[in-house]
Amino acid sequence: RGLPEPSASIFSAMVLGSRQGLPPALVSAFNVTGLTHLVAISGAQITLLIGLMSAVLPYLGVHRRAGFYLISALLCAYLALIGLPASAVRAGVMGWLFLLAHHVGRRTQGWRLLLYAAVAMVAENPRILRDDVGFQLSFAAVAGLLGLEPLLERLLRFIPRRLGLRSALAMTLAATIFTLPLIAVQFGRLSLVSVVTNVLVFPVSSAAMLTGLLGLAVAPWFRDLAWIIWLPTHLPLAYLAAVAAWFTRLPFAQLAVTLPTFLLFPSYLALAFGVRWLNRWLEERRRYAL
Repeated sequence: RGLPEPSASIFSAMVLGSRQGLPPALVSAFNVTGLTHLVAISGAQITLLIGLMSAVLPYLGVHRRAGFYLISALLCAYLALIGLPASAVRAGVMGWLFLLAHHVGRRTQGWRLLLYAAVAMVAENPRILRDDVGFQLSFAAVAGLLGLEPLLERLLRFIPRRLGLRSALAMTLAATIFTLPLIAVQFGRLSLVSVVTNVLVFPVSSAAMLTGLLGLAVAPWFRDLAWIIWLPTHLPLAYLAAVAAWFTRLPFAQLAVTLPTFLLFPSYLALAFGVRWLNRWLEERRRYAL
């Protein structure tokens, strides 16, 4: 009550993973523009949300150590709220590993933790390696954040750091780039506008999720003011729907592709070489600047 449609259905899909109330045209728009992960309980969404919170909290006066425990507690509370489904728990673990790597300040340790967690999850249920797209996207998103995001932050030095803007942009780009091959293989499509749309909507979608969860806790106590309480959630969700609708009308928004599964490994190998080359190029540029 108080949150109009389609914002209410979008928020329900973001929190619970249920898309039943979403208009078919809007579901299609999210698919075409590469924003489907925003209306699902996905590893990419949870990881990016954790990353954005860890980047923004210091600007709100929350110490790094306190922020780590606060985000960890909020993640546990969220997973408990949605009933601890296995796919969401796996996504939450992947996202928390990125948070832990960020907290200890050692990316190499983050890589080890990511690999250990992946091996443990596959050992517990080998089928997820083949059947659980959410697990695959979670792993790819966290790998992108560990490997590519620090380099993109250095590359995007012209973007101000205020309120974590540069970090949010770098994280969104890194996770989107590293999940593109999987999306092409699993869904037979490649959104040519997904990088742009994700950059445009991710900060506001994360804000909508945070204010929406706060609204769920507060609105029942102030029913007469429900529309005011839900306004900070409705506005960014309306913007998200408008961006998806506008970009889906572009004739080049989506490309139908048939990327065979055997090309998945070479695709990620090429990404790994690209990350290594970018790292060396940035190091050389830094040395020349000294």
